[in-house]
Amino acid sequence: WIILDRDGNKKDIDNSEEIGTCKDVKLDNKESIYFLSYRTNKITKVNLKSGKVENILSLDRKIDKFVVLKDSLIISNGEEVNKYNVDTLEKEEKIEVLSNNSINLSYFNSEDNETMYLVGSKGVYSYKLGNEILECLINGSKSSLGDSDYNLMKFISIKNDEFLAVFSNSEFNKFYLKHY
Repeated sequence: WIILDRDGNKKDIDNSEEIGTCKDVKLDNKESIYFLSYRTNKITKVNLKSGKVENILSLDRKIDKFVVLKDSLIISNGEEVNKYNVDTLEKEEKIEVLSNNSINLSYFNSEDNETMYLVGSKGVYSYKLGNEILECLINGSKSSLGDSDYNLMKFISIKNDEFLAVFSNSEFNKFYLKHY
């Protein structure tokens, strides 16, 4: 693995074999990148400036999906969602509202890493750390999200609860960009 900056300069990531094949990649606001490995079921934190591996979180249970919010990793194992400190990697708490409502939804960060968006066929929901509720932003039954002929490929927060979503059709031979 290498880090390529905007000027085209390359920097090797130390111990990149720890990362392996990636299932997911997330950024935080502190110049770190997080890799979720298929092979090792670990989240590896790498400093973007130095290229050094800073922390590796390995759990006994499968890591299904994750996001970085402020100073926390929010991790789903497919049954429950827990909050971990990004620096110490210690589990801080189970997040009940996400554990009860977000298992079949995909996770996406806001641009400022303070809000996470949960996206699926039922719609788009927002969650901020400490909240006890999920706010429904888009009803899936009234959008392409609820249409079984569309498969969500990528979802990006652009500003003020506006989004771009990339879908493929059920044959994966056409792609659609939608603005919400």
